[in-house]
Amino acid sequence: MYSYARASSIIKKAKKQPKNFEIGELEEKETSLAMKLSEFPGIVQSAYKSMNPSLIANYSLQLSQIFNEFYHSCKVIGSEEKENFRLALIESFRQVMKNALWLLGIETLEEM
Repeated sequence: MYSYARASSIIKKAKKQPKNFEIGELEEKETSLAMKLSEFPGIVQSAYKSMNPSLIANYSLQLSQIFNEFYHSCKVIGSEEKENFRLALIESFRQVMKNALWLLGIETLEEM
């Protein structure tokens, strides 16, 4: 929940919606976050087939850890050429985390 609230805070501080952007070369933490986000549909499918919601809980924990590493190593607001991409990446994180928490029956908080 903390990571979700942190991401919401970043989006709120940016005061703009991500617009068109070129991705360019990605840093390691950006790649890690994007790759982890792409795993979500498969995790949900596996959890459904095995009737094991702990797969979603474990994924959510791992995703939060990767997001926190990204947040600490990649400047978002004020990073001229990458700001729009990073805001879009954070918005994607928020959506996936919100869906994962909803599937676990946990309400999200926009701020803590």
